[in-house]
Amino acid sequence: KIQNKNNRINFDMISQDSQIEANKIAFETEDIADYAFEKAGIVLNFGTDFLGNWGSGVENSRRFVEMHAFEDGSKGQLIHISPQVSLTGAKADRWIQINPGTEGLVALAIANALRKKKGNFPFLADYLDSFSPEKVFEATGVSVKKINQIVSDIFQNGPLLALAGGNLSATDQCVETLVAVNILNAISGALGETVRFFEKRTSESTNFSSIERLVKDLENSKVKLLIIDDSNPVYALPKSLKFSQALEKTFVVSLASHKSETTHEANLVLPALTPYESWGDAFPRSGVKSIQQPVMTPVKNFDARAMEDVLLDVAQQINNNAFPSIKSYYEYLQKIWKEIHTKTGDLRNFENFWISVLENGGIFDEPKFKWVSLSDRVTSLRLIDPGFSKKEGLTLLPTISHLLGDGRGSNKPWLQEVPDPMSQIVWDSWVEINPETAKKLGINDRAIIEVNTPYGKVEATAYYHFGIHRDAIAIPMGQGHKNSGNVADGFGINVMDLLPNTIDNAGNFAFVSTQAKIKLVNSKSFTVNTDGNARQLGRDISAATTVEKLNGGYE
Repeated sequence: KIQNKNNRINFDMISQDSQIEANKIAFETEDIADYAFEKAGIVLNFGTDFLGNWGSGVENSRRFVEMHAFEDGSKGQLIHISPQVSLTGAKADRWIQINPGTEGLVALAIANALRKKKGNFPFLADYLDSFSPEKVFEATGVSVKKINQIVSDIFQNGPLLALAGGNLSATDQCVETLVAVNILNAISGALGETVRFFEKRTSESTNFSSIERLVKDLENSKVKLLIIDDSNPVYALPKSLKFSQALEKTFVVSLASHKSETTHEANLVLPALTPYESWGDAFPRSGVKSIQQPVMTPVKNFDARAMEDVLLDVAQQINNNAFPSIKSYYEYLQKIWKEIHTKTGDLRNFENFWISVLENGGIFDEPKFKWVSLSDRVTSLRLIDPGFSKKEGLTLLPTISHLLGDGRGSNKPWLQEVPDPMSQIVWDSWVEINPETAKKLGINDRAIIEVNTPYGKVEATAYYHFGIHRDAIAIPMGQGHKNSGNVADGFGINVMDLLPNTIDNAGNFAFVSTQAKIKLVNSKSFTVNTDGNARQLGRDISAATTVEKLNGGYE
């Protein structure tokens, strides 16, 4: 979180705010949908890594297993539609390779063919005719035959759940792409079945354009004091935004539990307790009220306080009437939960209610959902071919590290030490590249290559990945720190240094927005990985079969 005198900015580069905007346009509701994987018979995944860092990975995994596991002679299908195979894509029954940035065009082509078979939503007929499978084939690289096969699969295996989002669909047309997937869900009958919306809004908006406005205010000396609350925007934001230079125009206070690039730039650093030592709560969605309690006593070697206590103390010193009778954040938290206790109608006294909350980790009720319908506003949106595959160079796809996230986990040695589930690489960055593309450029596997965009250049290890488009490369976020401590500093590169400051129509950052040129620097690297070969070479290490064979038995 970033706070100046009059504004609070919820800062998170991995934002789902574009989904909120798309749902506002399509369904007139400003919230993120609940995706009921367990109710689906077939999932069309347009590039999201929902088993990784998109949404709630743990909950998504649990619900996905219910759908995808073989039971009673059948299992659900997952079709991954993307220019790159992620951890989620590796679990798919089928990968439909598309040109970068064309997820929305493929979704509308499927919606077009599906609507013609179902005969519903007549107001979409003319709009969808512009996105017939024949018309989008050149842009997407997906044949008419494949589109028709997907439509046939939907009819045979429904209900459908289609979902999109995450870095790979984060182009300047991200909102339009997400609306396209909303249209597909509506036509298939997924609304209220596999795609549901809570009665009360649960998501908090975070918008990259608010960071842009902050930078302009900083550059114009309109901000006298900037408080940065345990986040690292100096590292996470693209260099092209020039956030670090803008900080020189104000006094920066950083409340942080560890060293970072942002604490290095701050004028005053106030050490804060880690979440392991702090109280807190969260209301992530309807029916869930969770409590966070310390799991350890604060380490006495450091003069640290909870961030909330620091801000509370400062507020009360500035204004004697602020938070009357509240002496600590713990007391403030209990005041909030006393109000919750009253609203729940729980007949126990507050002390017993509070003990129960702590024992259970919160209050968990069945969520309540509301009905939504597709708005005719969707026909006003125009989705065009981004043309990445026609441009010079390779489309750069910044992905999210499964272990390090957007970089906040890189100062933890156990996370650095765990091999990435796809590349098996540790303590480093890598550039995923299709072997055919690499060989044409004279680049061998595990070579050091230079990646150059109009906004910066870096050197990293080439990693042969059969699951990436021939006209694209992918680099995970999370590494390339310079002032975050011995564990984080000096390992890998920061892919954000290669990106322009581009946003979509919701004001969120467009990760897929530039082309890169690559060249060989050294045929050898010292990158450490734990795998030997991406292929089984006939050794049947990981056996696979089909549902038909399982039902028919083995000879």
